[in-house]
Amino acid sequence: MVLFGHSPAERAVQTGAAERTLYRQVARFAQLGMASFVPPPKAEKHRTLPPRMRQAILDLKREHPPLNVNESRTICWARFAHRPSSATVRRVLAEAPPPPRAHRRFAPFHALADPTERRLAIVRLHIEGRNEQSSARLCWPFTPSGAGYWHFCARTARRSLRVE
Repeated sequence: MVLFGHSPAERAVQTGAAERTLYRQVARFAQLGMASFVPPPKAEKHRTLPPRMRQAILDLKREHPPLNVNESRTICWARFAHRPSSATVRRVLAEAPPPPRAHRRFAPFHALADPTERRLAIVRLHIEGRNEQSSARLCWPFTPSGAGYWHFCARTARRSLRVE
């Protein structure tokens, strides 16, 4: 193989490219012709978020609009053993805003007559990855006291999660 009257080793020294690179470029030119001068498309660097996780992020935001990005990330980690980045969660929410909530998952905290049911609801939320604060403020609208629509505070959540 001769490149502009020079051997590949001489041409590599002249251009500052590796000899192996020149061999690859010549082979590509032989295969594709002039199209070989156009650089190949770059591979997508981003991993795609699984559709189930994307839907879970949207469902979380629909269920509780004040839920912040970090809490959504933690809940994804608890459910799927993968914590998406903050930018990913923001991008998912920006691409497809969640539709309005159609129904409530849980009745208001004090409307549940059975204390076992109340505690079980808090434990379920905790298992899903919510902390005491986000459990206490789960679901909107907030009451003037700031205790959320369940009408209990983080202290109640901590008490319910304590093993006795």
